[in-house]
Amino acid sequence: MRLRRLSMALTLARFEDGGVRVAAAGMPPPLLLRAGSRRVEAIELAGLPLGTAGHLPYRETRVPLAPGDTVLLMSDGFPERLDPDDELFGYDRAEQAFAATAGLPPTGVVARLLERQAEWSRGRPLDDDVTFVVVRVRE
Repeated sequence: MRLRRLSMALTLARFEDGGVRVAAAGMPPPLLLRAGSRRVEAIELAGLPLGTAGHLPYRETRVPLAPGDTVLLMSDGFPERLDPDDELFGYDRAEQAFAATAGLPPTGVVARLLERQAEWSRGRPLDDDVTFVVVRVRE
């Protein structure tokens, strides 16, 4: 195949003992919707995609979770979704859209986020994949 250089974006999440341990390489930050406050927190992690020239260290962080908290892992296709005028949806809108899903089951969260990106794009074809993984802590 004679591929010259390959890189890969990746997020690893391990849910254990009342929390989640997360490490990332070039992916958007996981978002955490707190059940109690209904506020969204971004779990910020520095890390270039695997296989790139950079030499930043990859770190992990552990975030405590409470019953009812919801974690969203997403590909960059959602916040980088363009409208017909080439305006990005953006990370702030992604957080707001996620916050608006408070109280929905995980399948409802995905459905609502897909609806929101469709509203934003107004029929513009996808430029990138839009992938979601939603995990809710049992109550």
